[in-house]
Formats: sequence, C-alpha cells, structure tokens
Amino acid sequence: RASANDVLVTPDGKPIDALPDGAVVGTSSLRRKAQLLNFRPDLTVEPLRGNVDTRIEKLLAPVLQAEHEERTEEEKERKGHVGKKDSYEFPYDKTIDEWFNDLSEVERRALERDIETEYDGIVLAEAGLQRSGLAHHVEYDQLPPKQFVPAPGQGALAVMTLDGELAQDLHTVLDHPRTRVETTVERTILRELNGGCIAPIGVHSIIQGENVHVEAQVFSQDGSEVISIKRDVPVETHVTGAKKVAEELADRGARDLIAAAREGSE
Repeated sequence: RASANDVLVTPDGKPIDALPDGAVVGTSSLRRKAQLLNFRPDLTVEPLRGNVDTRIEKLLAPVLQAEHEERTEEEKERKGHVGKKDSYEFPYDKTIDEWFNDLSEVERRALERDIETEYDGIVLAEAGLQRSGLAHHVEYDQLPPKQFVPAPGQGALAVMTLDGELAQDLHTVLDHPRTRVETTVERTILRELNGGCIAPIGVHSIIQGENVHVEAQVFSQDGSEVISIKRDVPVETHVTGAKKVAEELADRGARDLIAAAREGSE
C-alpha cells in the first residue's frame, strides 16, 4: 500500500490555507467535496473527471496558455528592439522555443487543451499521482489527514481474476497481511454503512501493536455536518471490531447522511 492521503495540486504549490477566498477546486468525489467545504466553506468546488494526467492538464492549461501568450508578445517586442540602444528589460530570459523544449509532456498537452473551467487547484490521491509518474512535474501539498480522512482502501493495490484457482495462487504469493487487515477494516465499515463507491465517507486504519487504530468521517453533501470517530479494535477480531465501529456510526446517524448525500447527487 502506498500513501493513502489526498493532495492538493496547484500551479504554484499553494497549501489549502493559502488559496484565495472563493478559489475553485476540482474534484468529482462527494467525500472530497464535503471535506473541502467543511474545512474551507468559502471554496467553490467544481466537477473534475478524467485520469490523472487529464486532470493535471485541465489544471495547468489556463496558466500555461496565458504564459505562452505573454512570451509570444515578449518575443515580438524583443525582436523589435534588436539593434536599438535602450535599457528595456524583458521579463523572460529564454526564447519561446527554449521554454517549450523545457516543458514536460503533460504541460505540452495542456497548451493544446480547450479550457472549460479555470481551477485554482485540484485534489488527487497521492498514490495515484506517484504511480502516474507525474509527481515530479507538478507542485502539490498533502492535505491534513486528520481533516481529510481518505477513502477506504485508498493507496492499496488489488488483483482481480475470474479464475478462483488462480486467485488463490496469487493470494498466496502477493498477500500483504498488514495491508489486508487494514483495508478489510476500512471496507467492512463502508459495507456495513451501505456506503458504496461514491459515499461521502472517509475511513483509514493502521495497525499499532495488537490493535488497529481506526479513524472515520461521514459527511453531509455540503460538508456542514460531520460524524467523526476514532477507535482501536483488536487485530485478532478486526472484522468484528470494524462492524462495531460501523454500528456506532450508524447509531449516530451516519447511514442517514450517506443516503441523503447519494440522493442529492442523483
């Protein structure tokens, strides 16, 4: 399992606290939207779809295209000053061709992309960003994990097959007990709450000695309501313990919040 955390990707690496009032943040996850609005109610959260590189292109397109225009105009000005004895200072020290050659592939594609929404930032899974190979080409900041509890199972790798015998062989070779226990706790809580894949629920667990420490959050769609819980369950009975955590969340109204959020998104 890689990092389970979410990150905020911005053109200049701003943390979430430094975003301007009313900043536009892109995500199509109900959980992330609710967490963003709970943490920063002033933000504007807009839908964002596509794989990791497509989402990054959508973020970078307005900034890079604006810079391309500025550099194009600057180059025209520079050519107009050739041979003149003046002290005019140009803002860029590279030609537009040199600048373009230094861009990454995702940045070059962003230059060609049609702009639909201008995002100040987008939220991605850190594991997905790292596995995409693009982490070194963008500026990002990890969101505070206590306020942005990740989705159940986030960061973990799974293998699926229709062949039961092959599945057992793969399990024998590839199983990582710690990850299996932690993600089983997370997915059990999700299942017991009838959460599904789009529910505004964050669950993260980590083995600490003989216990599994569990943190969970369930939000209303607009982030104005949140039910949070922190519990330790024994590793030996982690499934039973996870069900008890889910039952406690349900008793506090978690299923109702999930159902209302799902209905509101349809």
